[in-house]
Amino acid sequence: MNTQVGDLQRIPFVQPPHLLEDNISGLASENVAIKKQLNSFRIIETNYDQNPILAYVETAIKDRLISYLNFENAQLVKVLLNEAVVNQLIFKVYELNDEDRQQVETKMGKPVGELQVLDIARKSYLTETKFEQEIVKTHIENLEAIEFEEQQIQAIKTEFCSIYQSNNDLEEFCIRHQVNPINVWYWFKGSKVLPQAHAAEIALEFLADAFRIILMEDEDGIVPLVGLPGEPRLMDGLEQYCFQQGLSSA
Repeated sequence: MNTQVGDLQRIPFVQPPHLLEDNISGLASENVAIKKQLNSFRIIETNYDQNPILAYVETAIKDRLISYLNFENAQLVKVLLNEAVVNQLIFKVYELNDEDRQQVETKMGKPVGELQVLDIARKSYLTETKFEQEIVKTHIENLEAIEFEEQQIQAIKTEFCSIYQSNNDLEEFCIRHQVNPINVWYWFKGSKVLPQAHAAEIALEFLADAFRIILMEDEDGIVPLVGLPGEPRLMDGLEQYCFQQGLSSA
């Protein structure tokens, strides 16, 4: 972003009360920590630790991927809820009235973390999630309840296969359907759907990481694609690596 001299000075700034400042800083720090943790599963990130396929113990790769996606969704839901609470706190800092808030939401859209929530989804999320900030738990408890017709739920579920494809991340998915991310998390978990595009991306990174490790452990760093006397082919090395990680031959 390009700035001119004095631009920052013209930004309206209000020094928030200590309690609000602590809450906002705490929520922002938590979101940064969540994003860093999720980045540790991406091989292209500097803090890469391990592939999601290796982070779980189920025998089948599909089951491992579903377990990871349920975890990832739960964490991203927490980020969106934290952002919604931060929005509300900022409104308080600047003492915006209902009309001001309406103008902001008309232009920017209402945060998906403020949308109505299915009671059973709310209870399930509150039971399974630990909260660093009590204010977020209170926010969830105070969300307006909503009921969905089965036809509406099925229409949303049919699009789970496309989630995380292109720019269709969890937030965009919730915006398009105008549904709280807690509801999406709950339905997704129960559906056991595996979005193919996202699964393929994780699987490709798993292969890249596995091949990198196999090459690094080889004496000369050269692994033949076709088996040679005394040196197994790359696919044999990959199969052995998968066995070592607890995967079955299937």
